[in-house]
Amino acid sequence: MSDDTVIQLKHPITYQGDKYEGGGTRELTELRLPARIKAKHLRAMDEAKGEIGKALAMVRAMTGLPHDAIDELDAEDVAAVTEALAAPLSGLPATGPTSSD
Repeated sequence: MSDDTVIQLKHPITYQGDKYEGGGTRELTELRLPARIKAKHLRAMDEAKGEIGKALAMVRAMTGLPHDAIDELDAEDVAAVTEALAAPLSGLPATGPTSSD
Protein backbone atom coordinates (compact mmCIF):
# COMPACT_ATOMS: atom_id res chain seq x y z
CA MET A 1 0.00 0.00 0.00
CA SER A 2 1.28 3.42 -0.92
CA ASP A 3 1.34 6.38 1.41
CA ASP A 4 1.12 8.81 -1.51
CA THR A 5 -1.42 11.61 -1.23
CA VAL A 6 -3.93 11.31 -4.05
CA ILE A 7 -5.91 14.39 -4.97
CA GLN A 8 -8.88 13.78 -7.24
CA LEU A 9 -9.18 16.74 -9.57
CA LYS A 10 -12.60 18.40 -9.54
CA HIS A 11 -11.77 19.73 -13.00
CA PRO A 12 -9.78 17.10 -14.96
CA ILE A 13 -7.48 18.44 -17.65
CA THR A 14 -6.07 17.27 -20.93
CA TYR A 15 -2.53 18.06 -22.02
CA GLN A 16 0.08 17.03 -24.56
CA GLY A 17 2.30 14.33 -23.12
CA ASP A 18 6.01 15.00 -23.40
CA LYS A 19 8.52 12.66 -25.03
CA TYR A 20 9.01 10.78 -21.76
CA GLU A 21 5.30 9.99 -21.69
CA GLY A 22 5.30 8.95 -25.33
CA GLY A 23 3.61 12.14 -26.56
CA GLY A 24 -0.07 12.28 -27.46
CA THR A 25 -2.99 13.72 -25.59
CA ARG A 26 -3.28 12.75 -21.94
CA GLU A 27 -6.14 13.18 -19.48
CA LEU A 28 -5.30 13.96 -15.88
CA THR A 29 -7.96 13.13 -13.30
CA GLU A 30 -5.81 12.99 -10.18
CA LEU A 31 -2.51 14.18 -8.76
CA ARG A 32 -0.39 11.71 -6.83
CA LEU A 33 2.02 13.39 -4.44
CA PRO A 34 4.73 11.26 -2.83
CA ALA A 35 4.41 10.69 0.89
CA ARG A 36 7.83 12.18 1.61
CA ILE A 37 8.91 15.64 0.53
CA LYS A 38 12.56 15.64 -0.53
CA ALA A 39 15.16 18.37 -0.87
CA LYS A 40 14.83 18.37 -4.67
CA HIS A 41 11.15 19.23 -4.28
CA LEU A 42 11.98 22.10 -1.95
CA ARG A 43 14.76 23.35 -4.22
CA ALA A 44 12.26 23.68 -7.06
CA MET A 45 10.41 26.23 -4.93
CA ASP A 46 13.50 28.44 -4.65
CA GLU A 47 13.82 28.55 -8.44
CA ALA A 48 10.28 29.94 -8.91
CA LYS A 49 8.88 33.43 -8.41
CA GLY A 50 5.82 34.25 -6.31
CA GLU A 51 3.97 32.16 -3.77
CA ILE A 52 1.75 30.37 -6.30
CA GLY A 53 4.73 29.86 -8.61
CA LYS A 54 6.65 28.24 -5.76
CA ALA A 55 3.79 25.90 -4.90
CA LEU A 56 3.27 24.90 -8.54
CA ALA A 57 7.01 24.36 -9.05
CA MET A 58 7.02 22.02 -6.08
CA VAL A 59 4.00 20.12 -7.42
CA ARG A 60 5.71 19.80 -10.78
CA ALA A 61 8.86 18.46 -9.10
CA MET A 62 6.85 16.01 -6.99
CA THR A 63 4.68 14.68 -9.82
CA GLY A 64 7.01 14.88 -12.81
CA LEU A 65 4.21 16.40 -14.87
CA PRO A 66 5.18 18.77 -17.66
CA HIS A 67 4.89 22.51 -17.12
CA ASP A 68 2.00 22.76 -19.59
CA ALA A 69 -0.07 20.27 -17.56
CA ILE A 70 0.51 22.12 -14.31
CA ASP A 71 -0.48 25.40 -15.99
CA GLU A 72 -3.88 23.93 -16.93
CA LEU A 73 -4.89 23.07 -13.36
CA ASP A 74 -8.05 24.81 -12.22
CA ALA A 75 -7.69 27.25 -9.31
CA GLU A 76 -9.97 25.07 -7.17
CA ASP A 77 -7.66 22.09 -7.71
CA VAL A 78 -4.58 24.22 -7.02
CA ALA A 79 -6.16 25.20 -3.69
CA ALA A 80 -6.69 21.52 -2.83
CA VAL A 81 -3.06 20.73 -3.65
CA THR A 82 -1.66 23.61 -1.61
CA GLU A 83 -3.88 22.60 1.31
CA ALA A 84 -2.53 19.05 1.12
CA LEU A 85 1.03 20.40 1.20
CA ALA A 86 0.47 22.91 4.02
CA ALA A 87 0.86 20.50 6.93
CA PRO A 88 4.07 18.77 5.77
CA LEU A 89 5.64 22.14 4.96
CA SER A 90 4.60 23.97 8.12
CA GLY A 91 7.73 23.04 10.08
CA LEU A 92 10.23 23.93 7.38
CA PRO A 93 12.13 27.21 7.04
CA ALA A 94 10.91 29.65 4.39
CA THR A 95 12.49 29.46 0.95
CA GLY A 96 13.91 32.25 -1.16
CA PRO A 97 14.54 35.87 -0.17
CA THR A 98 12.42 37.46 2.51
CA SER A 99 10.71 40.83 2.28
CA SER A 100 13.56 42.32 4.34
CA ASP A 101 16.22 41.17 1.81
